[in-house]
Amino acid sequence: MNLISRLLTDTHFSPVESILVEYILAHRDEISQLSISELAKRTHTSNAAIIRLCHKLDLDGFRSFKIRFLTDLEKYRQTKTFIDINYPFAMHENALEVCQDLAQLTRHTIEACYQELQNDTLQKACQLLTQARQIYLFAVGDSAIRALSFKNKLLKIGRQAVDANQLGEGIVYASYATQQDCALFITYSSQGTSYLETARVLSKQQTPIVLITARPQTALALLADVVLTFPDLEDPQDSIATFYSQIAIDYILNVLYSLIYACDYQHHQQQKKRIDQIKGKREVK
Repeated sequence: MNLISRLLTDTHFSPVESILVEYILAHRDEISQLSISELAKRTHTSNAAIIRLCHKLDLDGFRSFKIRFLTDLEKYRQTKTFIDINYPFAMHENALEVCQDLAQLTRHTIEACYQELQNDTLQKACQLLTQARQIYLFAVGDSAIRALSFKNKLLKIGRQAVDANQLGEGIVYASYATQQDCALFITYSSQGTSYLETARVLSKQQTPIVLITARPQTALALLADVVLTFPDLEDPQDSIATFYSQIAIDYILNVLYSLIYACDYQHHQQQKKRIDQIKGKREVK
């Protein structure tokens, strides 16, 4: 077993050994430069305690430990492929290892989303959003931040979108929506009575509904004209943060924006350049 993995997962260390293990993992890039006495001093332990730890790890001394530690650390960094969606990095990882973990999580999430999305549903969602007189965005929490970014992108190509959940007045906005508009719901679970009530109002008025969700087997999904799904891999109640779901949602919204842009590429390119020039002149002033 890789020595790094063993140090991270073994639970049979004594209290003193646990102090040593915690320090070694937290300062893993410094270990090769430390003598046994310096390590003992920094951890307020003893040379004997370090030797006992080495023996428990089936190594004959601290020199052997350092050689094995450096070799296995490199292997660990090169071969680590498993990503825990909810806890993508561990307690004792350094800054670069956390960077690597989040990079792997991002790649894994985008690939998983790509495999899940279908051409026909994407094209239909794009058609509804492109033809809409007004786009109403329904999202709360972290997803609302992704929705605002999507809204800002659309604004720069001359497309209007409304943050319908602003001030908690989603159902009021829904009451004004028509067949010529489109509602875009962004929600991981697709649950919640307020969303369902709002969707029922929209459905009654025959306003097209596009839903982005990880859980399509819901009443809200049944009311949607198009459901864009991504794999349900995150536990919103037990995770460091909603890394996975927000990467997934952001990716899908970027795809939708790109499809809308591509529907009238030259016009949107000119529109965005015009807005960028106006903004540039304003910033110069």
